Amino acid sequence: MCGRAQEAAQRAAGPLGELGLSATGLVVAEDPEITVAETVTRLAHERDAQVVVIGARSHGNLRGSTARAVVKTAQCPALVVREPAGNQGADR
Repeated sequence: MCGRAQEAAQRAAGPLGELGLSATGLVVAEDPEITVAETVTRLAHERDAQVVVIGARSHGNLRGSTARAVVKTAQCPALVVREPAGNQGADR
C-alpha cells in the first residue's frame, strides 16, 4: 500500500518538474499521536518549502479537515486540490 502511495505521489510531482519547478512527492507515516497536518507543516518548514500542495477528500463528516489544518498552520502558502465532483468519498 505505501509503495503504491509513493508512486502516486511521485507521478503527481512529475509534471511540475517538466515545468522547471522543483517538487517532491512524499508519503509519510510517522507517530500516530501526531496528526497528518502537523507532519506536513513540519516537513514543509524543514525543507523550506515555497508552497504545500495537498489533496482534500471527504471522509464522512470530515470534509478536508487535514487540508484545512495545513492551510491554517503552514508557514508557506498552501494549495488545496479537491477531487472532481462524483469522486468525492470514493474508495480507491
